[in-house]
Amino acid sequence: MLFLVDLPKPVHGMSTINSLVLDQVQSQNIRCHTINTVPSYAAKLFNTPLWLPLKILHTLVCLLRLIAYGIMHPRSLVYRSVNGGIGQLFDIFYFSICRCFGMKLYIHHHSFSYLNRYSGLFRLINRIAGSNAVHIVLGEDMKDKLVALYHIDHRQIRVQSNLAFFSEQAHPGAATQTDRLVIGHLANLTFDKGLDTFVEVCYALAARNIPFEAHIAGPVSDPNVKAVIHKAQADLEQVSYIGPLYGTDKDQFYQKLDAFIFPTKYVNEAEPLVLYEAAHHGALLIGTQRGCMKKVIASLGGYSLSESPSLSEAIADILSESHTRQVFSASDRQHRAKRFFSTLNHSRQSLNNLITEFSS
Repeated sequence: MLFLVDLPKPVHGMSTINSLVLDQVQSQNIRCHTINTVPSYAAKLFNTPLWLPLKILHTLVCLLRLIAYGIMHPRSLVYRSVNGGIGQLFDIFYFSICRCFGMKLYIHHHSFSYLNRYSGLFRLINRIAGSNAVHIVLGEDMKDKLVALYHIDHRQIRVQSNLAFFSEQAHPGAATQTDRLVIGHLANLTFDKGLDTFVEVCYALAARNIPFEAHIAGPVSDPNVKAVIHKAQADLEQVSYIGPLYGTDKDQFYQKLDAFIFPTKYVNEAEPLVLYEAAHHGALLIGTQRGCMKKVIASLGGYSLSESPSLSEAIADILSESHTRQVFSASDRQHRAKRFFSTLNHSRQSLNNLITEFSS
């Protein structure tokens, strides 16, 4: 088996998952060869003008290595995560060589960029990959769009959530119960990720005289976003900005929340890990319906809402009603955490099935 993938560094969602899948395969003693299709040895040049020419040169070397592998191991199984944008130009060359040697392709999808709208570039990739290629997707929404837009046979699609790679932890303890509603938002803080909507929810709760506290966490670089956060803190004593969080600090952030609000508008949103992180600690999820979020949130007992000018008021309505019905009790929190672990076990079983398919 050949792993023809981008591996860390640089570290990003796709390279991280590639590395985790590789670890799973190697843990099952499946013989595999790896070609790292990104110049990790020069990761410090990522996002500089030198990165693209370096990656092109690195790709030429990888193509030669792929040809050599194909000569020695024709008709092998190949795993590759497809790029989401212009990077698919590299995929065209990789998949073409794989097909020349009769290799069986497993193509892992991580982006909605060519699923939210039709892409002629991905159509070409799909034709090169052939009808025998197996497509690995994050959720049923991805599967449905691949079938509808590119007429891929549903029998050639495997649904595999990234939740399977969530680190094992014990059931969390319940947050300390108070009369105040505790809500939070964690992300790379931008308006696309829903920071503005979260702040509007805070103003709506204050206008209704609902006792609450709101915590905002994550890095922020946009001065306009910083201004919105500072104004909310000045206007509302209930709002606090914590900054970037990692490790146990992030766990403690989630554990004190009654509800996690993620009203993202990001056009290529797929399967945000923060939803699983919050659900693991029993927080009620409220978010939008981008990417795979609608079904993810439903599986974890939360609320997903359509985007509209009244979105913040709709979220405030849910929070107000939930607070009145006392759905943030310790028992409700534990029930949501159990749903998370049930979903986690299902996702891990599907990963085991996929690894078994690789080995066969």
